Amino acid sequence: YCFHLEDRPLPASPSHELGKNNITVTSSNELAVKFVRHGFQLFYGFNGEEAVKYFRKALSLEPHLAMAYYGIALTVGANINFAIDPMCENFAMHYIAEASHLANSNSSHEHSGAASGLERALIAALSVRYKNTTVPADSGSHRLRRQLKHNHNSPTSPGVQVNTAVDYANAMKS
Repeated sequence: YCFHLEDRPLPASPSHELGKNNITVTSSNELAVKFVRHGFQLFYGFNGEEAVKYFRKALSLEPHLAMAYYGIALTVGANINFAIDPMCENFAMHYIAEASHLANSNSSHEHSGAASGLERALIAALSVRYKNTTVPADSGSHRLRRQLKHNHNSPTSPGVQVNTAVDYANAMKS
């Protein structure tokens, strides 16, 4: 799955409509935001390989976009359909570390502002997950996701609901 992950061709544009996605993405680069949102729609539709291409395209447009790094880490990590392999685990840990660094950075970049509270919470929860690739029900990731759902749950944040469900499904699998 992760073999040649960074060598695959990038899409030219979000070429087709996959539905509405209002996941929070802090950036002044609207095209990069569209690519990230499209990547999440592909991820939610179980098309991880394509999703990664869209997150990478967003990074080519906005190299400091924390949610694009988060999207790659989320996509290549362990999920209910397959266990994480060592190559994907390394990618996931690298990309979530970069997302965390950018989300918590005080410096302002040309195109990106500070990450929102929701973005920082999503990134923090996934960061805990990759400290241990098995996701037990009482893990820090689970606690952070429950807190995240409590603090940020709304119809405009479907990613919070989906990501919380992903953690529960993964915990049931292990």
